[in-house]
Amino acid sequence: MSWVNAKLYKNYDQLEKAIPVILEETRRFMETNPDIVANTVNTFGVDNRDELTEVPVTPEEYKHMDDWRVLPMLYNKEWNRKVFPKSHALIGALPGLYQSLVNFVIPGGRIAKHFDKGNWDKIEEHYGHRVDGYSVVLNLSVGMKERGEKTVGMDVDGIKKYPLTGEIVAFDGRNSIHNMWNDTEEWRVTAVLDFDKEYFDVH
Repeated sequence: MSWVNAKLYKNYDQLEKAIPVILEETRRFMETNPDIVANTVNTFGVDNRDELTEVPVTPEEYKHMDDWRVLPMLYNKEWNRKVFPKSHALIGALPGLYQSLVNFVIPGGRIAKHFDKGNWDKIEEHYGHRVDGYSVVLNLSVGMKERGEKTVGMDVDGIKKYPLTGEIVAFDGRNSIHNMWNDTEEWRVTAVLDFDKEYFDVH
């Protein structure tokens, strides 16, 4: 399974409510950390670039290795309450939530094709047991104003989607090759929440 219907998550309504709250706290972080443009992906203690070596990349794709920034919300079983106090209060108790990261892709940036095997392996290491799950992407801020522009999007197993600001999508990143692009002059900001698939009504 590549793309998953995000609405099948049992507490989907809470995810919708979380978008403006996470965006508010993320914007506050960006305003107080203007040097984020110069930061590398591992500045905040999370570095998943090893996943980008699991799949052969072209020389052009390799140029974009540092287009991606990560700010942890929930990582290694610890909540970043300093940056996300309201978000923690709203989604901290969501069933099945293992990890949550805010991802930034620079204007004109790319995330090369990859699997999320390393990400899920780290989750299993943190929690000490086997985990099967899906990644839910909350599109907090996307520079694309209309879907037809196709300037911001995701490709999962060859199937492309172009989520707009405020929309939610989900996919199986561990078993599906995927990549993202941002051909706008604005940052692409998303919150990626990794859930146990047990909490999706997928049959």
